[in-house]
Amino acid sequence: MSITSQDETSRTAQHRRVERILARMQIGFDSEVGFSPYSVDIYIPEWHLAVEVDGPGHSPKKDAERDAVLLGKYFLPVLRLKSDLPGATVITKIEDFIILHAGTGSERKRQYTEKM
Repeated sequence: MSITSQDETSRTAQHRRVERILARMQIGFDSEVGFSPYSVDIYIPEWHLAVEVDGPGHSPKKDAERDAVLLGKYFLPVLRLKSDLPGATVITKIEDFIILHAGTGSERKRQYTEKM
């Protein structure tokens, strides 16, 4: 696990909660990773996946546009978690997301690094 943000207060309590859940699941991750012009809340390098923790101020339209750029430019699928989800639901959504995308993780990561 690596947290690139200098100030722990720059991440919301909900973001830190998802980090703790990932740590308990023994899933390696980095926080606040840049994929220009954006950064993602949580990046899971093993499967080249991103997790965004969405509070009430998120715009579904802007988020969809952002996610399309991350997928198109960086081959990076994004899992969006509502900040008020129960912990068990967060775990299930993360597990399902990894299962769905794990098989293509190496290929997506290769495409991303070749493109850069």
